Amino acid sequence: MTYKFWHGIIPPYRQLFYQICDIQLPEVQNIVNANNFKEPPCSKQHGFLPPNACNDIRACINKSIGETLKLKLSEQAAGKPGDQNSESEDNEGSDSEMEDEDQILATYR
Repeated sequence: MTYKFWHGIIPPYRQLFYQICDIQLPEVQNIVNANNFKEPPCSKQHGFLPPNACNDIRACINKSIGETLKLKLSEQAAGKPGDQNSESEDNEGSDSEMEDEDQILATYR
């Protein structure tokens, strides 16, 4: 089974292996296309990609997932559709919500 990565969609599993062509982020496409028409020698570690390209791509994916999680958590906190607990909450629950958000975001770093 293959998976594609798009901004705004949380991956179904915590760890997935993507082919670079399946990562649908403009930043990643810019990294991949940075060496167009400048064919460097193929290295054993990086292939035809620039050095550190894999780390840069990983950072782009992590940033996208973090932004998506923050957006979805803020929508739930605001009680928008998709929130499973739509009852009004007191301010005392906000500290635990922030801790939960930090824990969720930490798993994707």
